[in-house]
Amino acid sequence: MSSKNIAIGCAILFSLFVFSAFQSQQSCNPITRPQLRELISQLGYEIKNINTTTGTESYQITTTRNGIDVPVLLSISASNGYIWLTVLLGPAKKDNPGKILSLMEENKKVQPCSFYINDLDQLMIGLAVDNRGVNNTILRSRIDFISTHVGDSKGLWQ
Repeated sequence: MSSKNIAIGCAILFSLFVFSAFQSQQSCNPITRPQLRELISQLGYEIKNINTTTGTESYQITTTRNGIDVPVLLSISASNGYIWLTVLLGPAKKDNPGKILSLMEENKKVQPCSFYINDLDQLMIGLAVDNRGVNNTILRSRIDFISTHVGDSKGLWQ
């Protein structure tokens, strides 16, 4: 094989490598609130606008797991660094420390989700998703993840 043919072959391989590298690049920029709404829509969920104030928009969808409807709230943190998926599970039953302890122990199984009590004494489960490179596949998997844990743990919080 001549050195000219080797050079041409190397140039072609290099070109293919560079082309494929550019094709497979994914943006690591955080998505915006309107982009989050668009991704949710592309996934086929019926979207309920919870907060429509520009810059703080949040959206709710409903999934079904283990025989219960799971209303998942999706919002982007003020820093734009995280997409929060949260589910309101009902009032916190602080008069039942055994139930609260069981939920805290369940956190070991559901992490990176976690059960917590918000400022209004409501029992919640939340999942923070890094807001870099988020696409439909990632968002769907995180929605499925939190929804499944809500359905599987219903005996602990209902």
